[in-house]
Amino acid sequence: MKTLMKILLSVFFLFSAALATAQTALPRAVLAYAEDESALQIIDGTGQFLPASLGMDIPAGTTISTGATSAELQLNPNGSIIKLAENTSFTVEALQTGTTDSNNFTVRGGKIRAVIARITGRTDNYSFYSRNTVCGIRGTDFVLDAVDMLAVADGAVDFTRNTTAETLRVTSGMMADGGAAILSLATLTPDMFNNLFGNVQFVQLNPLNVPGHAPPEASPEEPAEEQEAAEEQVAAEEQVATGEESPVGADTPVVSGEPGGSPAREDRNPEDDPIMKILGGVLAMEVGSFSVDGVTYSKLLFQPTFQLGKLQASLYLPFIYHQNLFDPNDWYKPEGNNEWSFGTDKSDPLDIAADAFGDLFLKIRYLKYGRQRDPFYFAFGNYTGVNLGHGILMNNYDNNSEFPAVRKVGLNLGLYGEKSAFEVVGEDFSRPLEQVLGTRLSIPFLGPLALGFSAVTDLYPAQNLDPGSEQSSIDRIPILLNFALDLELPLIERPALDLVLYADGASMIPSVDGEFQTDYLYDPLKEGVEAFRNYGASLGAMGRLFILDYRLEYQYADGIFLHGFYNSTYDKLRSQRIREILQYLDSPWDTDPRQGIYGTAGMSLAEILYFSAGYNWQWNREGMDLDNDYLQLQLSLKPDVIPVVGIYGSVGYSRTGLARCASEGHVPLIDDKTTFMGEVVYPVTDYLDIAAVLSSALMRDEEGNIIYDGSGEAEATYAITLDVRLHY
Repeated sequence: MKTLMKILLSVFFLFSAALATAQTALPRAVLAYAEDESALQIIDGTGQFLPASLGMDIPAGTTISTGATSAELQLNPNGSIIKLAENTSFTVEALQTGTTDSNNFTVRGGKIRAVIARITGRTDNYSFYSRNTVCGIRGTDFVLDAVDMLAVADGAVDFTRNTTAETLRVTSGMMADGGAAILSLATLTPDMFNNLFGNVQFVQLNPLNVPGHAPPEASPEEPAEEQEAAEEQVAAEEQVATGEESPVGADTPVVSGEPGGSPAREDRNPEDDPIMKILGGVLAMEVGSFSVDGVTYSKLLFQPTFQLGKLQASLYLPFIYHQNLFDPNDWYKPEGNNEWSFGTDKSDPLDIAADAFGDLFLKIRYLKYGRQRDPFYFAFGNYTGVNLGHGILMNNYDNNSEFPAVRKVGLNLGLYGEKSAFEVVGEDFSRPLEQVLGTRLSIPFLGPLALGFSAVTDLYPAQNLDPGSEQSSIDRIPILLNFALDLELPLIERPALDLVLYADGASMIPSVDGEFQTDYLYDPLKEGVEAFRNYGASLGAMGRLFILDYRLEYQYADGIFLHGFYNSTYDKLRSQRIREILQYLDSPWDTDPRQGIYGTAGMSLAEILYFSAGYNWQWNREGMDLDNDYLQLQLSLKPDVIPVVGIYGSVGYSRTGLARCASEGHVPLIDDKTTFMGEVVYPVTDYLDIAAVLSSALMRDEEGNIIYDGSGEAEATYAITLDVRLHY
């Protein structure tokens, strides 16, 4: 088998070298039309003048000045189009590639119109800058001028004012002025629409040909009475925003959406309601019940949310009680911890500080900055499905596998450069010395190849051991240190096809009493490569095929090494894993090498639903490994899909040891090897939802210790939550 691995590795690197210089289809901006090419002035990023010609590429860093003419650009290969009005200065700042996470443009003078493609399964990002604002765009038809005026004909734009970091969602038929004293929405009247869109109609390019778009239609003329009412509504909204007294008298008829009216739900826009805007941020809350292990608690939960530019924050202030809200002794204590004590129930100074520190962190629902693959990304709170590298150490890891029965406050941080990346993952900073920590560094290596280094440690893997087990009496408290090396080669980067090849190697060294147990990795009684043990290797390919994201991987493991050791079921299997390692350290044994095939696939269908599935199949010389296979499933139905009732939700399920259960003829929905979370939400109004949540959890006593059955397996239960959610 080791010979086979060497052959596969050799083939991988030979294939990589042969294709290292393969050309990929990168995004391009093309000059598709100009009324008068000679009137255009085109200057590249180095200050050189470029002669204008139809069909020419417009490189990143290039500025186009239209003068007395107009021009049209097409972005290939996705088909988005941009119209430059007369007397416009427009810069193509950056085009989204494997090393640039966004298509960036600046309107330095004049006005542009853009129709941005909607392509299912792609994550194309667009940012348009004007004098004092930035527009976050996806699948939108809009007009933007250099003095910060935005109008949207179709789709939605996140409109941010740079000076104050205020962000407004501008949707179809709405406009906003980034230069106004108060950033607010206004409805596009027919005159406004014709004035803003009239001189940016496309001549050569057709919006019908942009993926995901119907041609924008001019607003039809309204009857005089309706137009007058609409103008009065806009005036009233502006006066509410500025604090001026409304001139609308008692005899003035109330129109839908006007202050004092009772509009139907679909006619109200919460962002136009300044009162709800204030209440939504302060009073976002849930009222309901929470049931775990047959005990039902009442719940009152406040979740105020704040946003400043890319920084988002939300607090988590729960009051969960059995019978008496005003009796702290009757409150729910996850893992035996009274999270409102802040150390007052401790006596030792270090315990007081640790408990206060942990309780404070538990009041954070999330703290986020940016998004993954931004130059700087930061998320603090609960997370799901985290991978490090290609997942040989950490694959689909969750820190909320028992939420809401057990809450954790983890960390996911990333720094991404053009050809390098640095990532950090933490399980729970409310208990900083008893958590899983991981990191990965990726750097350029031999042209298109990237070299990655990963390390993951569990600082206290024995925390869930059964107090009555034999292993719990061992004085040694091990720390697990996993490490990995990986190579990655991008081969194809096209809209319809992405292909990346990779190879990984990894192992684990337990540390006991501060000493690394090198016998775990190397047998001094053997010679050569046969002396190495407890390691893993993998070869794989991943990428995208049209709307399908895929991954396929061959795995090899020696000893008791497990691929994806830290996965979504790890927290529940901690005690089982540490028992295996402690037994091995006390009496090392030879185990059969294992092989495996791991595959995943996922797709998003027309902004309606998302589905993904994955399975890790393991076998050795005796047949299939029944205890270490891994299944993961996820299904999400997006909001506003089902008409009338509008119900949406999601379900996620993962299991270790599915083959063992199937061979015994019984596959329980919930046990200690399972992570399950399902949610169904019914939106009653724009501000009120009813939600039902079912999740898996481990049974715990009053002190927070896990309860084990007679065979030493952790006993599992479920948590049921019924919520009424008030939000903005």
